[in-house]
Amino acid sequence: MTRLLPLLALSFLLTTKLLSQTGVTDAKAAAIPEASCASVESLASYIKDNFTTDTTRIRAIYVWITHHISYDVARLKARELDPFPKPQAIADVLATRSAVCQGYSDLFAALCKAVGIDAVVVSGYTRKGNSISPISHAWVAAQLAGDWYLFDPT
Repeated sequence: MTRLLPLLALSFLLTTKLLSQTGVTDAKAAAIPEASCASVESLASYIKDNFTTDTTRIRAIYVWITHHISYDVARLKARELDPFPKPQAIADVLATRSAVCQGYSDLFAALCKAVGIDAVVVSGYTRKGNSISPISHAWVAAQLAGDWYLFDPT
């Protein structure tokens, strides 16, 4: 029992420090100046200059997108009339600050690549229980420290 207490205390301190660092990264990412958000290049440049590791950079990309891009319900509903719509340009996602999953994922992958993180958009279908959704979805696979991770910025 006496050995367990120091381990628990150390675990608590490490967890608290990690959460504190994530909170700082999140706040900093959510507050990226508007002047730096007009293009993938300007946003990526700001992220590269202000976040020092691939982990904090990908976290900043994720947080910025989830705080600044809204889901485009009208675009989703338009898919009922045209099941194969023209993809939304990344510049349009940044200009309108709205997208469906493909736009979110295209922007996320483009920002990752622009800061030097290997990333690809992955398309497919979601499943709930035994049912597969009739509407496709898009995610991003990105490589950090040699391992691949899935991200869903939508």
